Amino acid sequence: MTATLIFGGTFDPVHFGHVLSARALGECFDDARVVMVPCQVPPHRSQPAVKARHRLKMLELAVADEPMITVDDCELKREGKSFTFDTLSMYRAQLPDTPLCFVLGNDSWVTLPTWYRWRELINLAHLVVLARPGETVAESDELQDWAAGRLAEPDVISRKAGSVVKLTLEQFDISATNVRKALSEGQSVSDYVPADVINYINENQLYRNTHDRT
Repeated sequence: MTATLIFGGTFDPVHFGHVLSARALGECFDDARVVMVPCQVPPHRSQPAVKARHRLKMLELAVADEPMITVDDCELKREGKSFTFDTLSMYRAQLPDTPLCFVLGNDSWVTLPTWYRWRELINLAHLVVLARPGETVAESDELQDWAAGRLAEPDVISRKAGSVVKLTLEQFDISATNVRKALSEGQSVSDYVPADVINYINENQLYRNTHDRT
């Protein structure tokens, strides 16, 4: 059964690193369907620089030609903070028999014990943790103990949920923070951001001032 991989983030703005990582994930899990879910109000980080409707549109433009990648605005329609537990609960209800994976970076993984109902996430989906080549992170004893008996290889995707899969993918040295900084300074970001997204940014004068904030 084809798995569904849920790839969340603020995508502020979306860049090639996001798109290429999503594509690589789909290939890694036997052409799984990747759903990119832009966050409305992230509970664990600063608020996005531009309004949700802009981030959604940029993401849609960025993956328009990616047949295995779709965009879901479910968190943008939900009021309040965007809790992963709520999103995964929704997907599990919609896809009761489908293998689900929630994708998160190493930097988010180490903060997992601070997330809302974090211990229950693995009952809803596998957790796929992405690391950069050579990257090491300090996991708390609590997280290490919890994950110890749940670590598995990518072939675990034949099951619906319940495992932690750690992957090292080719990482692209692109930071949304640096992209925003370059845009604010009038620099070119054509090496980092899809052309259609750059056109949208320019047409809407995004990342030029503080009036775009949510």
